[in-house]
Amino acid sequence: MEKVEIEFSKESEEVKKCREEALASILNDESFLAILKEDGFTIEDIKENVGKFDRYHKSYLKNLSLTKYEDCKKENEFFMYYLKKDKDGFMVELNREFDAFHRYMKYASRFIYKDFDIDDLYNIRLNDIARKELAVSINKALKEGYHNFYIHGSHSTFKTLSAIAISNSFSNKSKKEEDRIAFINVPKRFNDLKDLVFSNDKDIFQKNIEMLSNVKFLVLDSLGEEYRNEITRDMILLPILRNRAKSKELFTIITTPYELNDLVKLYTFKDGNSISANQIVEFIAISKFFKVYSGKLEL
Repeated sequence: MEKVEIEFSKESEEVKKCREEALASILNDESFLAILKEDGFTIEDIKENVGKFDRYHKSYLKNLSLTKYEDCKKENEFFMYYLKKDKDGFMVELNREFDAFHRYMKYASRFIYKDFDIDDLYNIRLNDIARKELAVSINKALKEGYHNFYIHGSHSTFKTLSAIAISNSFSNKSKKEEDRIAFINVPKRFNDLKDLVFSNDKDIFQKNIEMLSNVKFLVLDSLGEEYRNEITRDMILLPILRNRAKSKELFTIITTPYELNDLVKLYTFKDGNSISANQIVEFIAISKFFKVYSGKLEL
């Protein structure tokens, strides 16, 4: 029995030491202590519940250390433990998203379509783009008030990355939650829409055209690389551009390997209907797209 009592006594001393160290750590953290006091907690509350406040403090410090979503993924940490007082003054234990994870989730919720690797690229900014002259040109145009961009150039010259960076800038600056983003890979999405034309889901087709026509921020990525025919031209692309040209409040980005003047030839098919092809260029001109050349692929 004596041996058991001695071991228990040792454990109590260790627990007491841990409690004292945890309490000291909390009381010496002025920023954290200020949050606790603002939420109505007293020093006595902390002393009586050191274990819970220590857990809260460690979670608080973890929140400060996780500055990016990548940090959350790397450490597999997404939710923060914290304490609050309810309306009756009782302490309750809660969880919320870490700030970095919350910012990411808020950003991701903006997208109706996000046809890019959002986990890896949501933090991309124009200054991160390797082609500095491209980033400088777009930044200058943004400062001048342009919000429609026609980015053309060879493959692998950062066209899509530039569009992502502009989308991210829009997402950060826009305060209205209803301002949504549709970032679509044209070959994929236009093919899906074309299939709807021949299905029993024509209502869904029309709703998608209306959405793409009216969404606040639209990216048509890889335009011209889709399977092109009269349907994709006259029932999908033209209505979207026509409707968006009616509003100066909408933001549109087009990335493509083709120069603007090449679109007429590109969208003139066997039907010989160059009128529709010309209208594509006309609507882009009406919308005052800022044309920027991303360059050639340097081998």
